[in-house]
Amino acid sequence: MDVIFRFRQGFGFDAEYTEDIVHIMVDDKGNEYVVAFNGGIIKLPFCQIYFGELGELGTLRKTSD
Repeated sequence: MDVIFRFRQGFGFDAEYTEDIVHIMVDDKGNEYVVAFNGGIIKLPFCQIYFGELGELGTLRKTSD
């Protein structure tokens, strides 16, 4: 099980369970990955705590214009 702490711009309190949220994660080398999150989220003023499983969907390709 993964536990992730993130900042947010809201001031409400909420707890929810989700199976369909995707996020873009960046590793230490700057590689970007699309990951699916399956688990619970506790939303507090200005922060979120995720607890559950993250699964990689694929690697994003960086493009230059």
